[in-house]
Amino acid sequence: KVFVEAQDYSGGAINVKITVKNHPQKDREILSKSVSLTADNNFQILTDIQ
Repeated sequence: KVFVEAQDYSGGAINVKITVKNHPQKDREILSKSVSLTADNNFQILTDIQ
């Protein structure tokens, strides 16, 4: 799981792309997921990245 939060923010919705890459080269994308931070979720979300 990954926790994403926008601190001290009160604007509109924020779309966030979470990308997991191989380490240490970082030349291959293993997983990608998008989430939306909104006022309804207090600009924070805990999401699975499996």
